[in-house]
Amino acid sequence: MHKKYAKAFFDLIKDKSEAEVEKTFEEFLRYLDEKKKSKLLPKIVAELEKLYQKAAKSAPKLYIAKEEDAEKVAKKAEAFALAKTEIVKDPEIIGGFKIKTKDFIFDASFKRYLLDLYETLRK
Repeated sequence: MHKKYAKAFFDLIKDKSEAEVEKTFEEFLRYLDEKKKSKLLPKIVAELEKLYQKAAKSAPKLYIAKEEDAEKVAKKAEAFALAKTEIVKDPEIIGGFKIKTKDFIFDASFKRYLLDLYETLRK
């Protein structure tokens, strides 16, 4: 039962602001009280933690070579409809950007271009 409550609450708050999450949590606590289910709260919280960890692992990541590129490339990430994209600095990509989600990788890094050029010239 606690897993269903945790999943329902997680689905309710995943795209909400911090203020909305707080309000929803207060309402959720009242609901649990009314249904005499408050004793499930520690298990619900533990399950929520698992759901957050799982979501964090599958969250889209945007790799950039330097901090100055972050704002410019974040706009491109919006074109892919990637909400809540984590920005990761990775100097190994040299320039450009790379987007990773659980389903695909879009690599527009200078490193990828240079590797492709190298492979082409070797042939």
